[in-house]
Amino acid sequence: MSSGLILWAPVVMARACFPGKKLLWADISLAIAGLCCIVFVLDGVRLQWHWAWLPFYIALGFASFGVAVVATTQAPFQFAKATWAGLRDKPARVHARTLGRAFTIATTEEFMWRFIFQTLLTAAVGWTSAWLLVALSFALLHRHRTSLQTMRFVELVGFSLLLGLLFATTHDLSSVVLVHAIRNYLIEMGKVSI
Repeated sequence: MSSGLILWAPVVMARACFPGKKLLWADISLAIAGLCCIVFVLDGVRLQWHWAWLPFYIALGFASFGVAVVATTQAPFQFAKATWAGLRDKPARVHARTLGRAFTIATTEEFMWRFIFQTLLTAAVGWTSAWLLVALSFALLHRHRTSLQTMRFVELVGFSLLLGLLFATTHDLSSVVLVHAIRNYLIEMGKVSI
């Protein structure tokens, strides 16, 4: 373990305390600094692509959406029905915009939180501590979306733990991006249709 990398732990926690788009330059700076640490300090870190597992990742995205709906909505069948109606009835431009936004957000968040933060913290404090710290920090960052509702926050922590576990076991950034993007896309399509 690299003791100097432990300094990333307070950075990750601090970043989680300040949600919002106003920190774009801070995020870019953190991403560059983190990437430099990964490239110049850590040996043997590489991403892998498991395209044969693509159907599993897609199914996991749908399953995580299902868990989110059941755990966080008062009328899960109504939300699922609204999502289906949105998928079926909305024009292609709405799908393209929503899907594009879902993939953009998922790609940037997973690059930052799983690849950079989780990789650096794993080298500093070990896999389990890094996994838990990043999952809790990621959920804290999204607390504005949970409206401080306990079940939404718990579900978000569980989702973040799933993404962290998936990345830690596969080192496949595309897997966590795909699962995250599918979940976000389906949730947004349900909101658009209600």
